Amino acid sequence: MKIPKAKIEERAIGALSAIVDMHPTMRGQFRTMDKEMSWDGYIWIFNGQSDQCKDFFDDKVSVQIKGHIDRKERYLNKQRITYAVDLADLKVYFKSTGVLYFLVFMSESGEKREVFYTSLFPSKIKAYLEEAEKKGNRKNKSIPFTKLEKDPEDLYIIVKQFSIECKKQGFGDGPIVQSTIEEKDIGNVETIVALAVGASDEKDFLKKLSTGNVCIYGKVQGSSIPRPITWKDTSAEMFEREAGRATEIKRSLYYIEQ
Repeated sequence: MKIPKAKIEERAIGALSAIVDMHPTMRGQFRTMDKEMSWDGYIWIFNGQSDQCKDFFDDKVSVQIKGHIDRKERYLNKQRITYAVDLADLKVYFKSTGVLYFLVFMSESGEKREVFYTSLFPSKIKAYLEEAEKKGNRKNKSIPFTKLEKDPEDLYIIVKQFSIECKKQGFGDGPIVQSTIEEKDIGNVETIVALAVGASDEKDFLKKLSTGNVCIYGKVQGSSIPRPITWKDTSAEMFEREAGRATEIKRSLYYIEQ
């Protein structure tokens, strides 16, 4: 029996909404069968736990949610997957401030549902688009996605981290992202700095870095503004050996600097 597209979409949104709704400082605003280009709504985050109102507003993060029936359970039991994302969508996200992209895989009955995500902040999209162009991709780009734990605090950390990166970077065609430090220019970097929400130690920081949630920034001689360092899905290994100092701030923000 073929499951209607609308039903699959409703189940996908429901799977993500169930996690969002359990957190006191998040609110989901998702649309079914929407007509908006490349986005399916937002996750709102707030600073106060007692009242989700404009006085405690922190940010509104754009999301894309795609639902899929996983009949052969190729994805349901995985921790990390690779999935093709349309280049046309990536270009739209790049011209904005990125997107939190969710894939929801489910069994035909809908009883099993797993959510995967990738944090597509602008500098990361830039790297993916450039890689696709070099390889001659015309339709899509295969991107790693990480399984989302059903703990609402984990989702909040992901959303907050994405919010921080997007505020730093701005639009993809803006000056910060356009001046991203390429691999060939790493030798000119004097200081490397990154911020990870909720990291408890260096190992935890590197784990967040390896999932692509965190962006590394560098300062070059003659510039006081940190610039994103171009993203590679294997970047964590390089920084694991070079990381120098670490400081935990209020048990929520973790800096690593060299």
